[in-house]
Amino acid sequence: MITSRPKPTALFSLSMFIAISLFLAYLGINNVVESGQWYWYSYIAVYFFGSLAFIISIRVLIKFKVLYISKGYVDLWRPLSRRRYQLREMEYWKETTVKTGRTLYKELEMNFLKKKIKISNQENTSYNEVFNYLRNKAGKKYVS
Repeated sequence: MITSRPKPTALFSLSMFIAISLFLAYLGINNVVESGQWYWYSYIAVYFFGSLAFIISIRVLIKFKVLYISKGYVDLWRPLSRRRYQLREMEYWKETTVKTGRTLYKELEMNFLKKKIKISNQENTSYNEVFNYLRNKAGKKYVS
């Protein structure tokens, strides 16, 4: 069984960004409570950093996914749902490669009848194993 999940470094960096944004929003609210006045930086801290932290945390929850691949099935687990797809239901799959600076960014897209699943080598673990599995089991559905 192949398990592909978000890399811990990606989750850690997003979590730190959310924590720093929430801390700055807290400092803005605390400043208003202590002084009783709204300054221009209080507005920025509360409204910008607070909403930024909220939006990014919701996006992380929506985009978080774990793939379990084995025996002709692709199980997609998300925090609020779980779906199972068969490889024979797959319409096509493709790999996109982009050279960025000193690294190579690869994205694997699996297109099923009603769902498109994307994973990348920089954000997900077991990218090469998933690619090799798809090449062996669904090689005819590869689109270049």
